[in-house]
Amino acid sequence: MNLLLAAMPYFERGKMRLMNATDVVPQWLIADYSALFDPGLARLLTRPAGLLGPAGTAAAGRSMPPQNLQARGPINAGGAERLPANNSEPIMPLPVMAKRRGNEALALVQNQDYLGRMNGLINLYTIDPSDTEVKRELIILRRQMGQIWLDLNPAQVQALYQSSFGQLYRNFLGCGFSREGLLAEDQTLRSQLARYVSNMAQSKAINALLAALPFFTPGRIQFGGGEQFIPPWLLADINVLNGKRVTSG
Repeated sequence: MNLLLAAMPYFERGKMRLMNATDVVPQWLIADYSALFDPGLARLLTRPAGLLGPAGTAAAGRSMPPQNLQARGPINAGGAERLPANNSEPIMPLPVMAKRRGNEALALVQNQDYLGRMNGLINLYTIDPSDTEVKRELIILRRQMGQIWLDLNPAQVQALYQSSFGQLYRNFLGCGFSREGLLAEDQTLRSQLARYVSNMAQSKAINALLAALPFFTPGRIQFGGGEQFIPPWLLADINVLNGKRVTSG
């Protein structure tokens, strides 16, 4: 902490972001740190808790369709895995991915124990991808992360994505765990999420896309024209994960 305080005056605003700030920065400093270097985290920390809608409600307060866990076929087993382009399919229900839902799920993004465990599991898998227990925990973590995205108000998605939780989520995407074989339950969840984002005009389509990405192997995701519905701040990272060169301008 002494080193962090000594270093802060040498960095421009937004130029020094800690991967797990909510774990290592104490409460008396987190507000100043986030205001200077992590605006996404700052916005998240200052939002009223009431903005986090409970499970089963959409951003505007409308009732969501009944949850449906009916199994569907896997996505193109051979070759590239394709997420369908935007089309006129009827509105699909969002799946239930974890037991912690609604405000209970969203509270995890500010839970230091949860974020620390999330970071630790990602690091352990990076060190030893063969650890069976770590892989079992990451399966649970992937589902809970998906539920957090699904239960988030769409207006808050970018802020959370650019927070410390979003950084850990991107670390998860980059650690290679999606190359592991999927359990039958996870194949079902992946298929349901992919079918939902086949119509990006639906409410929470971006939420569902973020929940779906950890189930797909980087470099094997195609969007069939749906890129136009993905915000630039997310599409750029997806392109990097897929091994595409991103140019500015």
